[in-house]
Amino acid sequence: LGAPLAAVAHAAAVFFLSRSVLFPAFGIDPESPGGRSLSVCCSFGNAGTMPLIFAEALFRSRPDVLAECYSQISLFLVGWSPFFWSFGRGVMIPDADASGGGTGRMRKDLWRMFPPPVVGTAAGLAVAATPLRKLFVSSAGAGGTPALGALYNSLLNFGRAANPLALLVLSSSLAVGAGLGKPDPSTAPPPPPAVPDSAVPSGPSPLRRLACISVARSLVSPLVMVAILRILQKIGAVGAPRENPAQWFVLLLESAVPPAQNSVLMLQVAGRGEEAGELAKFLLGSYAVSSVFLILTVTLALSKLGLA
Repeated sequence: LGAPLAAVAHAAAVFFLSRSVLFPAFGIDPESPGGRSLSVCCSFGNAGTMPLIFAEALFRSRPDVLAECYSQISLFLVGWSPFFWSFGRGVMIPDADASGGGTGRMRKDLWRMFPPPVVGTAAGLAVAATPLRKLFVSSAGAGGTPALGALYNSLLNFGRAANPLALLVLSSSLAVGAGLGKPDPSTAPPPPPAVPDSAVPSGPSPLRRLACISVARSLVSPLVMVAILRILQKIGAVGAPRENPAQWFVLLLESAVPPAQNSVLMLQVAGRGEEAGELAKFLLGSYAVSSVFLILTVTLALSKLGLA
């Protein structure tokens, strides 16, 4: 349970520190639309795509370490995804579905909180922790072919497409921020009504917002994760760094990745296309700045954990 607990505790702690310390320091109103989006971007990183890409690139020649990294990333998502789509969505879009209710709204909320990666991880844990695993994989030292071995191998081959597809999704999200591609005129939203300049509130400059999220994701977030890991180690939820280096590496990597591009999807689903476009542009700059600090964090973690 170490990875799911770390995911929820880390996001909550960074959210609190960002709104109570960083936002006042950079002159950002946490209750403004931009402040709410920035709160979510500071607290929730790209928990799936980038860790998977880094793990495969670093440990492709070490299957045992790579498998452990994949399992820890999956377990992290078990805690991260429901918290992001419930708490994070409530922060970014506080009035979403406010007028709805009943079974339909509950079904939609549950679907958002438990996306396919979380359901797949939960199903895998259920099979691996029960005698059903003998139908898919052979026990250590046992001969023969499992009854559903062909199905397991087929699913394994399908799963190998996850990383390339995730990279395409990430590239497409960043391309939106860069303004690449031709928008379809038939789907373009109508222009907003003209508003006098005096009626438009002056928010923080993009440079201040970029500086705030860079400090949050590149400095505050990794330090908070180290503190959480030490606490979880004391209560026995995670092992020591040298005993379980892959787990520590994945959790430190999760704390240093740039903001989740799902934040853009969240606004698009809520029908806020203009805000989603502005956030995509902002995330493009954030990814460019965060990449430098991310590489430094990965290099330091590999060295300290003996994985280099």
